[in-house]
Formats: sequence, structure tokens, C-alpha cells
Amino acid sequence: MSSAFNDESGPQPPKVLKTSVEIIATLRQLQQNHDPLVIQFKDRGQRFQSYLVEIDKDRARIALDELIPTDGERFLKQGETFNVEAFRDGVRVAWTCDHDVQLGELDGAPCYWAPLPNEAIYHQRRSAFRAQLKQRTYRPAAASCVLPATSPSS
Repeated sequence: MSSAFNDESGPQPPKVLKTSVEIIATLRQLQQNHDPLVIQFKDRGQRFQSYLVEIDKDRARIALDELIPTDGERFLKQGETFNVEAFRDGVRVAWTCDHDVQLGELDGAPCYWAPLPNEAIYHQRRSAFRAQLKQRTYRPAAASCVLPATSPSS
């Protein structure tokens, strides 16, 4: 018998993505949709923002854009471990980078090359897929306005 309190419809446990195909497909969604990444270094409270700008599957690495605020780049250059978190259509995607990140360049802009994660957490809390809705812009109907005729003043 179906119930509103049935476990199937409740919060879903996170999935751990372990194959490179799953990880790349998930990261590709973040890249293509320009979803911001929240980066937090281990034992540091400050959060930084970046974007995934490239996935090099042949060399098993990803390129991160410069960090905002930029003082986080100092921690990258020091090789500090960091956690990455992003959201796509209500799904939380997260991974940890505990390897050195290399300063590089992509299309003439600075970037940071990090190894492709060995695993990523994919956590869709809802049991049902979240359907994408088309966003409509509100456009008021054209109104016709008739002004009363005015007589010339005498």
C-alpha cells in the first residue's frame, strides 16, 4: 500500500561515482551550464568560488578558473587539500582534491589544472527527477491608448 511516508519517496542517500565515465559526465554538466563551484580548503573557514573550464579526459585532469576572492589562489599554490561542491538541478556534486594543482593557461587565460577526481558524491535528495521548466518572460499585453482630441486654445 502506498503512503506519503513511504521510504521510497523520502530523501535519497548519496551515490558515490567511481568510474571515470560517470565522473566526467557529471562534471561535464557543471562545465556546460557554468555552475559555480564552491571551494573550501581543509581547516579553513573561508569559501571561494571558481568554475570548471575544461575537462581533459585523455590526461585525466580538469581545469579550474581563477578563484574568487583571489587570495585563495595562494592556498592552491601551496598544495593545500580542498573540497569542491556544486549544485546542478537540485543535485549536490562534491569531491576532494588532495593532490598538487598546477598553474597553467587555457585559451590565453590562467587556470589551475587538477587531477580528475577518483570519486565524486552525487546526492539527489529528491526521489523523483526534477523536471526542467521553461522560463517565461513576462510581457505585458500591448495597450492601445486613445487620447482625447484637444481643441486649440483661444
